[in-house]
Amino acid sequence: MSNDNNEQPASRIEFGEGSLGLGANALGMGGSDAAELKQRRVLILSRRTPVNVGRDSNGRLVVGAHPEGGLSHYKREAARACGEVVWVGIPSFQRKPLLDHENGASSSSSSSSSCSSSSSSQSNLASLPLTLQPQLSVAAVTSASTSETDKHTLPASMTPGPEDGSAHLSAEEQVELTDRLRAQGVEPVWVPGPVRRAYYEGACKQVLWTVVHYLTSYHFDADAWASYEVVNRLFAEAVARLYRPGDLIWVHDYHLLLVGAYLRQEQSTASARIGFFLHSPFPTSEIFRCLPVRAQILEAMLQCDVVGFQTFDYARHFLTCCQRLLPAHLQVETSPGSVRCGNRRVAVRIVPIGVDSKRFDPLCDAVQSRVAALREQFSGMRIILGKDSLEVVKGVPLKLQAFRRFLTDHPEWVRRVVLVQLGFPPESDDHDLAALEDYRAVAAEISGLVSEINGRFGSVDYQPVHYLPRHVELAELTALYTAAHVALITPLRDGMNLTSQEYVLCQAEQHGALILSEFTGSARCLSGAFLVNPYSIGKTADAIHAALTMPAADLALKASQNLTFVRGHSACSWGASFLGELARSSMVELVTPELNREELLAAFRAAAAERSTDEQTVPSRLLLLDYDGTLAPIVSVPSLAAPTPELLDILTKLAACPANRVAVVSGRDRDSLGSWLGDVPNLELCAEHGNYHRLPNSQEWEETFADLDMSWRPRVEAALRLFSDRTPGSFIEFKRVNLVWHYRNADPDHGEWQAKELKIYLERLMSTTSVELEVMMGKKALEIRPVGFHKGRMVKRLLASSKEVPKFLMCMGDDITDEDMFRELMPYKGAVNVMVGSLLSDATARLNGPADVHEVLRMLAEEGSCSN
Repeated sequence: MSNDNNEQPASRIEFGEGSLGLGANALGMGGSDAAELKQRRVLILSRRTPVNVGRDSNGRLVVGAHPEGGLSHYKREAARACGEVVWVGIPSFQRKPLLDHENGASSSSSSSSSCSSSSSSQSNLASLPLTLQPQLSVAAVTSASTSETDKHTLPASMTPGPEDGSAHLSAEEQVELTDRLRAQGVEPVWVPGPVRRAYYEGACKQVLWTVVHYLTSYHFDADAWASYEVVNRLFAEAVARLYRPGDLIWVHDYHLLLVGAYLRQEQSTASARIGFFLHSPFPTSEIFRCLPVRAQILEAMLQCDVVGFQTFDYARHFLTCCQRLLPAHLQVETSPGSVRCGNRRVAVRIVPIGVDSKRFDPLCDAVQSRVAALREQFSGMRIILGKDSLEVVKGVPLKLQAFRRFLTDHPEWVRRVVLVQLGFPPESDDHDLAALEDYRAVAAEISGLVSEINGRFGSVDYQPVHYLPRHVELAELTALYTAAHVALITPLRDGMNLTSQEYVLCQAEQHGALILSEFTGSARCLSGAFLVNPYSIGKTADAIHAALTMPAADLALKASQNLTFVRGHSACSWGASFLGELARSSMVELVTPELNREELLAAFRAAAAERSTDEQTVPSRLLLLDYDGTLAPIVSVPSLAAPTPELLDILTKLAACPANRVAVVSGRDRDSLGSWLGDVPNLELCAEHGNYHRLPNSQEWEETFADLDMSWRPRVEAALRLFSDRTPGSFIEFKRVNLVWHYRNADPDHGEWQAKELKIYLERLMSTTSVELEVMMGKKALEIRPVGFHKGRMVKRLLASSKEVPKFLMCMGDDITDEDMFRELMPYKGAVNVMVGSLLSDATARLNGPADVHEVLRMLAEEGSCSN
């Protein structure tokens, strides 16, 4: 990326030990890890590019610097951990002409410092009374018209305009801009106007933004979602063209939730390292489950190697959604730091974003002059500062109501305190009329409250609220942060809220108080803040009073706690931490390798070829197969797991080969197993973990453990019934010997809790019985059985009944109860134990699920040697 802003190039950034805790140790990486990242290229995928595209006053195409601030700046800072950066995004087309100083050819250095030497930056906020600063007219805000007059009174970013700047570009101009953007390290994703509008307005803002901010009133439009899919695929295709082996791919926010899945479909990026970071909150499962595309989103996110969140709450909600909302056949297992899905392990990390301390220098001359002017203007008063975008979720009207309550409850503070509220238009795209209407409604409500408070408590020479509905320059913002005694930041929902952290940085010397909504991500990080529920107007008013009256020593202690966190968690360290995690990650678990089918087939053939003439009637192969989860998928109702015609055909062909001895060893009861598989010729059946054995082509079941002491069952049955009554959705499976408590259909969390409680209860109960029992925790099931009563004992019996040790041994299973079979075969050289699914296992190989098992068994059944 070009160095348009006179910033130090990313490849030359050093992690020095003296730079506000950005050394290798502070980043959680060793020197070798940091050095390795410096050799990497990172592809950053974000909806918008970090540069603006537009035309100057003469109509010529201009590529200019993106306005400083916001997530774009912090993403750039974060990417400095890598040696080279390519930004992939939709070009941001400026509707108003770009001025010369906005052109990247001659931009100021304000990005690295809040102090600027340019004369334009010297205009300070206090040169005029705040009430005389340019404001958005209430008439313009409340007007429902979008006439030409209104367009000039609305903020530029909210002005209705062409849905996409590319709509006004010729083919030659688009090629020219693509080349110019690429020269700055930006790969543009050109999206047709109607598609982009439907993608952003219909899917991103109206649905996804609403859901992640806990708002439940939205309309899901299938056509808009189709546009969302198209845009995500366009991003994936752009990355596939750029990708080089070793690149790190970093996808940002809810605008690109599906990109991970599409990247796995591209040949060049199928095995790439992909990370996804959600800057917004992740909602609870009760909110997220309402989305018609919930499974598609979750499955796409699980195609990434690392999924990052701002707080533990967001990560926990994501894990809960994966556990509760994904279909059973995906075999999803969650833990506090990861999700297992098939043969993949996806790391789930909590990496809170930080701010760039270099942007804010409250001690420079330009800022200090502004601070002095502000304090003179508000002499004898305490300054409370608010800074929010004018969106519903920012809660500015509730904040003003709380300030009104404070002045009502504490009239002694009238004329002694002032609230300076900055309100800037929310980020909006294209022809987003819905966002425009929301903005107008919020702005009108705020203007009304400001007028009411100032009319009730103000006078000719005193206004309690100074409202500026516009952006301010960085130096002016730094001055306000520095001069304020209290920051009042009370959004109804916010992913992190970096305004609070910027305020903390600027208050390193003044130790101002921070009042922060508990519904922000920063509330989990800034332990010295006064946390409030913004919906509780009275409590927020009390917090204002507490912040204004707290002793200076206590305020200093709180401010120190906040400053310690902010300085230790910068934007750069955030990026280094996430990208370091991504560089170390591997989506495929290497503990148990994938089954090598070619080697398996070679061993299968060799076993038949080695048979002598005298051995033609003796099977040389033994195949031991579990049923549920191996031959058939696990279902919520066990009685519905009947075999498919395809499976019956595979088993029939396998068992028909004289060289094969095929046995199904299952925990199923004998009636189910017999009715489903009893008609397959030459197939051997072992039911209830081997308690019942049926020879090929026989209708008789032999009970192999007839002399077992069953005196323990009544007491254990009573315990299971007790917990079954307490756990809706659970049920008991009664077998000849074993008892199984299933909780697959129960609430996932409640079922897990009850299973742990039941296990403890049973272990205490078993200490009082005369029979030695054991409790096995399986897949959403808890099984009680006598010690030694397991599938491994049946395998030993089958091997003992063979005239000689088979030359080919293979066992397939999916659950902890199948580990007993694996252990019995381990001493035999060449034995193949296959774990089906994601369970950690002692098996020698792994398959993803029953579908893969069918493929392997069909391959063996169709092998020509089966005709021998």
